[in-house]
Amino acid sequence: MKKISAFKLKNFVSYLSCVEEFENPNVKLEQYMTPPDITANMFSIFHFEEDAIESKTIADFCCGTGMYSIASTYFKPDKVFGFDIDTEALQTCTENIENAELVDQIELVQCNICEIQDNPRFKDYFDTVIMNPPFGTKNNEGIDMKLLSTAIYVRIFS
Repeated sequence: MKKISAFKLKNFVSYLSCVEEFENPNVKLEQYMTPPDITANMFSIFHFEEDAIESKTIADFCCGTGMYSIASTYFKPDKVFGFDIDTEALQTCTENIENAELVDQIELVQCNICEIQDNPRFKDYFDTVIMNPPFGTKNNEGIDMKLLSTAIYVRIFS
């Protein structure tokens, strides 16, 4: 059964429009930000059709500036974790989270996501994994498959 609410897509897009973009995108990490309108449409589907956000523990791989982490909070997850390897991206993400007053809802983790499988803390920990990954076009061939493998490792399957 679909959720009934007073959801308005344009309000959600407006909510996401406060997310600042990368100041100096790292080409090797294939950094780019998904625009607010596309993000809003995706997360509307995740919430209303897939029931993948509300009351769930969310992992945002390659969180960058925090667009997906912040989008997740709109639908009341239990907790959101943003993972990224890049210090500059995480600084921008921290600023975006602070500006949106979401510090208590999003925890950031700086790490190489592909090495999470070496840490049992996150095994079978997340209900939903979201990501805007690099696709392996900048001398990092196969990174997309490594990230998918890690997503499977951390995801709870019931």
